[in-house]
Amino acid sequence: MLGLMYLAGIMDYLIIIGLVAWLVSWIAKKNGGTSELWWLITVVVMLGLVLWDWPLMEIKFRHNCATQAGFTVNKTLDQWEAENPGIAETLSPTDGAPSTQEGNTTTYSLNQRFNWEITETPQWFHIRKQDERIVDKKTGEILAQYIDFNTDIPPLGLGIKRSGAYKLWMMKGSCERVGHKINRKRFSEFKHLLKYQKEINL
Repeated sequence: MLGLMYLAGIMDYLIIIGLVAWLVSWIAKKNGGTSELWWLITVVVMLGLVLWDWPLMEIKFRHNCATQAGFTVNKTLDQWEAENPGIAETLSPTDGAPSTQEGNTTTYSLNQRFNWEITETPQWFHIRKQDERIVDKKTGEILAQYIDFNTDIPPLGLGIKRSGAYKLWMMKGSCERVGHKINRKRFSEFKHLLKYQKEINL
């Protein structure tokens, strides 16, 4: 039902564009102007009122994905264990522990020594940067980092809660959706390794 309402809204707007463009071209023709030119100008302007930020978003989103997104390991578990002998054997996963929120950062405890931090930073044109880190609680050292980008346009079923949220054509879930291999799976495997001190059994 919501999808039909959304489609009806688009069709209504296209009809309005057509009527306004026809009216402008008719006035232009009556005054000796070129009706086809004014029809085209009117259509472009009225579409631009809604679509103006779409190409700008696409350019910035793809640039961010190409230059910033990806998975980085600053220190492996073996290296960390060598610097902290005997500690890994004492760690136990903190499953079910509540998350904490501070500003744009949500923190999940993986075990007594490691946190998983997720920071979402809004950018231009509905783009959001998602910065995920595995952090040593004691030293603050970042062992691994995963950066991805998405947009704050929600799926249609979640409703429209913010300005511009109706722009479903600008919805982006991840850089991987547009062809960038940024190794989300490897980050998840590394997070599991740090939390349980063992690799995922496939």
